[in-house]
Amino acid sequence: METLILTLDTRSKAAKVLKELITEMSKNDKGIKVEESPYDSEFVEIVKKSAASKNRTEIDPENLWASIK
Repeated sequence: METLILTLDTRSKAAKVLKELITEMSKNDKGIKVEESPYDSEFVEIVKKSAASKNRTEIDPENLWASIK
């Protein structure tokens, strides 16, 4: 089994056609599975950028009040 992650700009005509094609194929072929991410791609990028940043504060959930300075 192989997993492909596609990022499609659905404003593009070709991307719309590709999405429709893959969706239709998945209806007839159980070997193809289509899942849409519940997350907004812009939000995911913000979270990834924040996680990579050295300018952040980590809070200990076991000792919340002591973590807040």
